[in-house]
Amino acid sequence: SLKREFGELDRITDWIRAVCYVHCESGFAQNAAVTNGFSDLIIEVWGEAGHHARSAPGQGPSPLNVPIIVDAIVAVSG
Repeated sequence: SLKREFGELDRITDWIRAVCYVHCESGFAQNAAVTNGFSDLIIEVWGEAGHHARSAPGQGPSPLNVPIIVDAIVAVSG
């Protein structure tokens, strides 16, 4: 989605915040662990600029039954 919107991922200069909605059953308490893969990848690719605030709420069924939806705020260069 970001590449489609901005044309190039290189335009992303900083990851500020990500909310990772995890499709899970009631009582599941490992939402943060599920989203660690996302955060780890962003930091691996963007280095220091990939560090971001994050929350990981659980939710019921999601559109198209996807397991995780990420809503992110990033800084973008001109």
